[in-house]
Amino acid sequence: MPGLVARHTASVAFERTLSARQQLDDVLDQEIAAARGLEGRDAGLVRAIAVTSFRHLGTITRAVDARVERGASSLP
Repeated sequence: MPGLVARHTASVAFERTLSARQQLDDVLDQEIAAARGLEGRDAGLVRAIAVTSFRHLGTITRAVDARVERGASSLP
């Protein structure tokens, strides 16, 4: 699947930034370097996903919290 490595790399960078309280740019640089074979546009996708995830973290958190409060029984 195209972009799968980039998406996984962004996920790892996002998690590391949250759990280790490290600077996002530093973590992205490390994770992109560790994911050998990423082309320039895939590295850009990694950065875009991670930055956008942090930009919308509050919205994402509220949406997840609301779903958890309603419980799994409300799932379609």
